[in-house]
Amino acid sequence: IGTGSSTGSSTRIVSMVLVSAGQLVGTLGKLLLFGLDHHFPLDCVYSASKASKLDCFASIAARFGPDAAYVAVGDGAEEMRAAAALGWGFVKVALSPAAAAGASRLGGSSNS
Repeated sequence: IGTGSSTGSSTRIVSMVLVSAGQLVGTLGKLLLFGLDHHFPLDCVYSASKASKLDCFASIAARFGPDAAYVAVGDGAEEMRAAAALGWGFVKVALSPAAAAGASRLGGSSNS
């Protein structure tokens, strides 16, 4: 999520927000395990385990406001549909077979 500066300068503030299909505690554990926790502050990690991705994306849009630029990055149809519903850009990613096998050995999946 990028938001422009109020002074009109070309400086852009970027916030990395993570929405996971998994439980919140498990997702936070994976961030620590893979050394990604410093990229995602705790208040920027959302779980869609009990809500839809669209609901999570809408909460993020309400939090950061209409002046922010949003791009969803994901591997599934649900996040693609949610991004489209909100008029966000979407970048589809896919794990290689070797990376997917490594994730499943660690108890992960491509959905979290």
